[in-house]
Parts: sequence; C-alpha cells; structure tokens
Amino acid sequence: MIEHPFISSLQYRMAGVVTCLCVMAVQWGLLVCYTGLSPDEAVIDSVVSIGLFAFFGFLSWPLFGLVHSFGIKVLFLGVVLFVNFLGTYGLLFLFGNTSVFLSTLPFRLLFGGLSWIILFQWYASILREARFFSELSEEEDEEKDKIPAEAEKLSDWISVKDGSRIHLIRLNEIFFIQSCGDYVTIFAVSGQHIKEQTMKYYETNLPQPAFVRIHRSYIVNTGQIARVELYGKDNYQVLLKNGISLRASSNGYKRLKEQLSL
Repeated sequence: MIEHPFISSLQYRMAGVVTCLCVMAVQWGLLVCYTGLSPDEAVIDSVVSIGLFAFFGFLSWPLFGLVHSFGIKVLFLGVVLFVNFLGTYGLLFLFGNTSVFLSTLPFRLLFGGLSWIILFQWYASILREARFFSELSEEEDEEKDKIPAEAEKLSDWISVKDGSRIHLIRLNEIFFIQSCGDYVTIFAVSGQHIKEQTMKYYETNLPQPAFVRIHRSYIVNTGQIARVELYGKDNYQVLLKNGISLRASSNGYKRLKEQLSL
C-alpha cells in the first residue's frame, strides 16, 4: 500500500489544510447568507462539519488503494455522510444552534457529496501517479541491470538457456547468426542454439569488425570467412571455413568491405 499522501508529503499536507479552510469559508458564507445563522453559529457549524469530513477523508485513504468496487465506495460515502451529519448535529446541540440543521440537510448532502467526489478523484490521481512512477522506476532498474550484463557477455561469450542447461558460447566459436522472427539461431562449433534476442540487438552489441551483418537474415563472424564470391548481378555469396555458404545483399557486401577495409 502506498503511504498516505498527508504523511509522506509536506506539499500535500499544506494543500489539504488550505483546501479545508477554503471549504469552511465557502460553507460559512452560504450558511450566513441563506439560513439566517449568525456568523458565530455558522463558524461552529462549518468547523465541525468540515472538520469531521476531513477526519473521515484522512482515514479513508486505504479504501482507495485496496477496494476497487464502485458500489462499496458509494456505500462508504453514505456511512461517512451519516456519521458526519450525526456528529455535526450532536456538537451543534452542545455548542451551537440546531434549529436550521434539518432544513439545510439537502444542502449538506449535496455539498458533502461533491466534496467527497473531489476527494475521491484527488486520491485516485495520486495513486495513478505513484503507481506509474513506481512501475517506471522498476523498468528503469531492470534495464540498468540488464544492459550492462548483456554487454559484458557479448565482450567474450553469449549464454543460451536450453531447459535446465546453460550453454556458454565464445564469440570466436560462432560461425554466423541467423534471424528467425522474434529470436535468432546461433550457429557455432558446439551446434545450433536458439536465443530470444533480435538481430538488431546483436548487430549493435557484437564487436566490429569481428561481426558484420551481411544480410537482413545473417550476421557473420568475419574470422570464419574463407572467401566472398559474386553470385549473379549484385548478389554475393560468403563462403565460410566450415563449408556453409551465406547470401550477402549489396548493402551487406558494402558493409563487409568497409569493416574489412577491402
């Protein structure tokens, strides 16, 4: 559960206090203008009713983080309003004038309901923002942990998981890497190994000029190349030392020439 905003943030505490004072002032003005209460009686009414509302609003924070049912939240609102009205009436009975309480009940219901909806929206926005930044922070931490690890592996070797076994393939033992959709197949001295990575990743992270992408489907270990031959118009074949022949595109052949300074 995310920590209560009024506890964790001075900014939220100040915003909450200022908001309560503004709401008290608005209710005080409405009571004085439209109910005939004296300013002193209106002050008592406003402080008591809004104070109780703020108290229950503070305690309701866990509800917004743990309960997702709209019906339960509406039911809780009804309970809060009932307790608020009962507490306000009791305190006004002791310290103020209760003569206009019942006649102002619709106003109190509307005012309290709107205030609760505003509080609900504010709490919901705080939770969304906190969860968003929490997820974003977790993703950044995962990326920070992942990228250096992969970069370290590609400097000497690539790890491939095969069931319960993990193969460690040294880069100098790789013949070529072939694209297979969302994963690649690594052809090495030890055999063929499937890795859930993209060709773009290996093109970017494999050391150059040791590895060159000669085709959209192939990245070749230049140390394993025996010769390059022209095969038709603007088509080339790269023959490896193990006898495998790979097709090279015209752009791939240009990259190969640039990397090998041919």
